[in-house]
Amino acid sequence: IRTRIDGKEMAAVRYKGRRVNTRIETRRNQPLGFAAYETAGAIRNVEVRGNHAFPAGRFVTALNPLHAFSERRLREALRKLKDLYHQKGYPRARIKLADKTIDTDRNRIDLVFEVEEGPHVEVVFLGAEHISKRRLRKTVTVLSEGSIDDVEVEVSAEALRTYFVNLGYPNAQISTARETGPDGTIFIVFAIDPGPERRIRFLSFKGNR
Repeated sequence: IRTRIDGKEMAAVRYKGRRVNTRIETRRNQPLGFAAYETAGAIRNVEVRGNHAFPAGRFVTALNPLHAFSERRLREALRKLKDLYHQKGYPRARIKLADKTIDTDRNRIDLVFEVEEGPHVEVVFLGAEHISKRRLRKTVTVLSEGSIDDVEVEVSAEALRTYFVNLGYPNAQISTARETGPDGTIFIVFAIDPGPERRIRFLSFKGNR
């Protein structure tokens, strides 16, 4: 498939072994352009800029260059990498595709990513030693939701209180604090006072027949 404008060749694609389709798309007063959708090719080079928490190899693993490149797989890889940053304590991490170069002759693709990791955040739990920290981390939302503002911290505190109420601690109290370490790490502290445990030991129904 070859495309020429004013006699100048603008694109040349070998389509043997590929599926080709066309569609009509017209917008008034827009310049002529070319676009490829769900393009399949092999990833050749991956460059990552601004990453410190994870090596570039982690990005390559998420992209899995052993499989053909597609826009869908790229979006899925970016989602997984963002979730990975959140789990590592970077709730404000942002990853964007800065450049994508396609070598149509060799059907190879070079990708460049730019990462803004944001501040490192540590969640600290004080009290309630009988509950695993892993379970408590799954309950709070400050890391998974990508926000560490006061509203999200209070939402996490309420989620913790509800969790303890459901465990049988109706008077559980949760207080919060925020501290910044010398290296810039932000510590979000949840101080938990579960209070006495309450259990229903006996139920009595009157008037039932």
